[in-house]
Amino acid sequence: MLPDLLSAKEKLERNMPSWIRIFSQDLKYEKNRLIIDKALPLLKVLNNKKLRIRFRLFLVSEFSVENLDFWLAVEQYKNIKNIKSRRRKMREIYEEYISTEAQNQINLDHFTQNQIGIHVAKETVPGIDIFAVAQRHVFNMMETDSYARFVCPK
Repeated sequence: MLPDLLSAKEKLERNMPSWIRIFSQDLKYEKNRLIIDKALPLLKVLNNKKLRIRFRLFLVSEFSVENLDFWLAVEQYKNIKNIKSRRRKMREIYEEYISTEAQNQINLDHFTQNQIGIHVAKETVPGIDIFAVAQRHVFNMMETDSYARFVCPK
């Protein structure tokens, strides 16, 4: 097809970054703009591999991917049955996202950060809910902040 005969949708897709083009079959267009369904809950996006990748790439561009990475790490943690493995994962999550020296520190209040730190320091038998408050906080933050911008780009 000749370039001047391309539809507006085809022109838009040609100029898209390659990571968006991968998902073009799932996209909607309105007045030549990419539209993401605002009614799609964040949890559905996080549980769908294609949409999660797309949201992750958006978070990378916003310099806030640590929130999603933390949320996913906690989901993995909750599925670990072996106590020794769970304790190791608990420490990894703490050191990567929660500790004051964490390389990818998430934004948590001091009390929550401190409570998790106490559990990690005591080497207590880790329950699956040790990160529940922090995970809920991060989820709410992503939902009201990053995800809102993801579904309603300027």
